[in-house]
Amino acid sequence: MPAIVDLSHVLEDGTITYPGLPAPVITDHLSREASRERYAPGYEFQIGHIDMVSNTGTYLDTPFHRYPDGHDLAGLDPARVVGVPGVVVDAGGAVVDGGTTTKGRSPG
Repeated sequence: MPAIVDLSHVLEDGTITYPGLPAPVITDHLSREASRERYAPGYEFQIGHIDMVSNTGTYLDTPFHRYPDGHDLAGLDPARVVGVPGVVVDAGGAVVDGGTTTKGRSPG
């Protein structure tokens, strides 16, 4: 039986997920304190607000991301992407950013 690996990342307020994209902003739309002021005594709740670009975190990309006429996720059956063979690539020593390795060392 193939292993299913959860590749999800925890998203928090300010988490940078990709250079150049804005970090998610996670705030209260309505705090518990503010809800107490608006509703009857004994009633309180919190309503969160999340503002983020759609490419935030772990996501499944589709042709629409690159091609205007490509399909998007709305019609994709998730069963089509479960159990698909994968490849693990260890790029731990790859040189990026003009000489810094992915492990934070200079090459050489």
